[in-house]
Amino acid sequence: MSSEEAILLRSNGSDLRLIVAEGLSRERIEGELTRVASEAQSLLRDAGVILDFQGRSIDASMLRCVLERLVWPSGMKLLSWMTLDVASQEFLRRSGFVVGQPKREASRRKSSPPPSCLLFRSLRSGQRLEHEGDVVVVGHVNDGAEVFASGNISVWGRLQGIVHAGYEGDDGARVIVAHMEALQVRIGRRVSYMDRGAPWWGSPVLIRVDGESVLVEEFVI
Repeated sequence: MSSEEAILLRSNGSDLRLIVAEGLSRERIEGELTRVASEAQSLLRDAGVILDFQGRSIDASMLRCVLERLVWPSGMKLLSWMTLDVASQEFLRRSGFVVGQPKREASRRKSSPPPSCLLFRSLRSGQRLEHEGDVVVVGHVNDGAEVFASGNISVWGRLQGIVHAGYEGDDGARVIVAHMEALQVRIGRRVSYMDRGAPWWGSPVLIRVDGESVLVEEFVI
């Protein structure tokens, strides 16, 4: 793996996202963080940065390593941490850090819709994705995995875990699934429990709120 593949810096026009490759060894991470802090210091200083660790777990030792080798030496403004690992999300929140996509200011929110999140991977048990906006998962959401979105949710593969579209109370959000195998779906303020014996089980479906009910309809492209 090259240095460019190990740690990536991407800009969304206002902030930077630093992505740490999930398969990187602990020793390699330490060296790469030091390298990036030195080589990109002029870019990182005073810049708002989101640290994205993908599906990697983060413990106290890793947290200290990132702070000491990257965050403090570079002078960056750490906006948030991103990881799909639920235990790591809870640990970071207890440690006082923002987790997930940082909230935008109200003035910016009015002027433009939040960006969509496009995830090219499957989510396994113990992983959770939260996003302000629409979420598209190009993969499976396996049993024990969770997806929370303030907008719509689309799963291109098999859905067995929990999804909550419109989690801020938007009953107009929708869920589209290629292979529906989940026992529960949440939209806005509604929770619906699914029937394995339904004719659409295992098929493409569109799920939406109609009045007080959650409707599941077979979805034909």
